[in-house]
Amino acid sequence: MKRILLVFAVLLPAFSTFAQQPVAGEFTLHVDPQNIKDSPLRMVLQRNSLSYDIHLTDTLAFVGKDTTFSYQLQEPMDCKLSLVWPGRISESFSFYITPGMHTLYIGADRKARIVKSIVGELAGQLSKIDQESNLNYRKMSEQLLKLYDDLPLAKAEERLTVVKDSMNMVLDQSLYKTLLENRGTPVGLYAFIRYAERPQGKPRFKNQPVEMEQLMRLLSQDMQKLPSAAFIAGAMAKAKLSINGQVLKDVALPDTAGKIVNISDYKGKYVLVDFWASWCGPCRIEHPNLIKQFNKYKNAGFTIVSVSRDKRADQSAWLAAVARDGTQLWQQLSDFDDIAQRAYNIRSIPANYLLDPKGVIIARDLTGEVLNVMLAKIFEQ
Repeated sequence: MKRILLVFAVLLPAFSTFAQQPVAGEFTLHVDPQNIKDSPLRMVLQRNSLSYDIHLTDTLAFVGKDTTFSYQLQEPMDCKLSLVWPGRISESFSFYITPGMHTLYIGADRKARIVKSIVGELAGQLSKIDQESNLNYRKMSEQLLKLYDDLPLAKAEERLTVVKDSMNMVLDQSLYKTLLENRGTPVGLYAFIRYAERPQGKPRFKNQPVEMEQLMRLLSQDMQKLPSAAFIAGAMAKAKLSINGQVLKDVALPDTAGKIVNISDYKGKYVLVDFWASWCGPCRIEHPNLIKQFNKYKNAGFTIVSVSRDKRADQSAWLAAVARDGTQLWQQLSDFDDIAQRAYNIRSIPANYLLDPKGVIIARDLTGEVLNVMLAKIFEQ
């Protein structure tokens, strides 16, 4: 069988080890395409940090025998490798880059596999965290579907939250246990990041930043110095400025006509600062309720300021969605330059802040009946 041999060589081990495995250093990708007749056009290597805030993509061309590429590795990275062949793209696959030798074998059928020369535990344990999360999600989905198969609709809806909470607790306990058992390794750091980013839509690092800072201190100093740890620490520091009782940081954004508007312009009213996008289904599903609440309380001192997370290239889609959903009733702002995203660390939508007339945050991420009850308490006392 004809094969292409790719070797990842990692040199200069750095400051932390996992079972004698270096965490950081320089790695070199060696490509030897001479033994295959139908050579790939190029290889696309995508690398992501443990916190997924660093995304690096390299398109590597095969330029002859013994082609090499070198990179600096500061921490383990989640990689996706794709080989681009004449006429099509081969099957892509993911793996963790860790110090050691990796060989990529590609057969005549263009199927690829990675073999690590020196077997280590680090990459396997990082992958195990992902596998447990994916398995938990599949089991939860299966159980929720089974509810609707086995029970009447009303009963299924009653059990829905119980099942989700139970399954989420199982995963949270596993991540917490992994963190405690691996405080001095990237495995512990990755478990912490995954724990802090849960639950979906209301991540702990954003809603419980003080508690998450305390938990992060359980990690070794070496782990707290890794790039992903520094990123999540910065995110928690920002989050502390946006918790209940804090004045929401002011930002200035353009409206649909390009006029610059400050969030602070709306002091004196209760304001719901709502983050959405034309492509966000859950955001737009909430719009009829927002319209209802706006019309109900607009004369009592309530308003909404919507901030779109659409890209500049999708401006027409944003404006069309505003017109289609009827949300031009209140101020619509764009965040094409990610000003609000960086200021408030918005990592997922829908998201919102409810401000009092002084601009102080009194609640966040309110939707549906929870929002309705909160507004009723404010305006119908």
